[in-house]
Amino acid sequence: MQFRLFVLYVAWEIDEYQDYRRVRHDIAAIKVLTPQVLHDIVQRSIQVHGALGVSNEMPLGRMWMMAPIMGLVDGPSEVHRVTVARQVLKRYQAAPGLWPTEHLPEKIAAAREKFAEYLELEVAKPLMAAMPSGANAEARPGATTPEEDAERTKGLIDEALLAKWMDDRDLPGSGQTLETTFITGGASNELFDVRRGSHRMALRRPPRIVPEGRNETMLREYRLLAALADTDVPHARAVAVCDEPPSSWGAAST
Repeated sequence: MQFRLFVLYVAWEIDEYQDYRRVRHDIAAIKVLTPQVLHDIVQRSIQVHGALGVSNEMPLGRMWMMAPIMGLVDGPSEVHRVTVARQVLKRYQAAPGLWPTEHLPEKIAAAREKFAEYLELEVAKPLMAAMPSGANAEARPGATTPEEDAERTKGLIDEALLAKWMDDRDLPGSGQTLETTFITGGASNELFDVRRGSHRMALRRPPRIVPEGRNETMLREYRLLAALADTDVPHARAVAVCDEPPSSWGAAST
């Protein structure tokens, strides 16, 4: 059926364009396919008829012998294959350099060069966040002092209440001493380092003055991380979430 439609389409092209060069590659493709289609159809017909199909009581044997002849009547099929290849390749240009355009190492190198500035920033973020508040302030543009951080985060985390909340849910480090350290924050959220024994987690909570809809944004992020559990997608493991205002916080292991 596909071959028949292709033949009808090429016939339409010939009538429509009246330009042999424009449809030359399609005509050559039909000349390549015709003996193959004939061979396949006759071969299947012989199989269906069994012994009768190869006897002189059926024309199938003669048709089967015509298949290779059909590949020669208007020039060898190899010539038409070359014609198709040349016409198709004329639409493309050779890839510059030694490797194909989709060679992954080359594409990765080009991407790294293009986004070098952003990559450096992403690498620097966790390093800057891991620095104790106020330490090496000269190396951190806009860094705050420990006193400023203490004033800013005062009352944001009730360690006793947080420890009880985690113990009630049997979260990592249950029953062990809980310590929190402010890492960084801004208009979006406040980030704390939470340690319980050998367990270390990151805790995010909205800032003191919560912008409208910000809690819902953090809850959506938690649900997304939770949905990625047991998948091959790299992600931080979501430990727990508290959606009770005013202290909506989410914890993720590091």
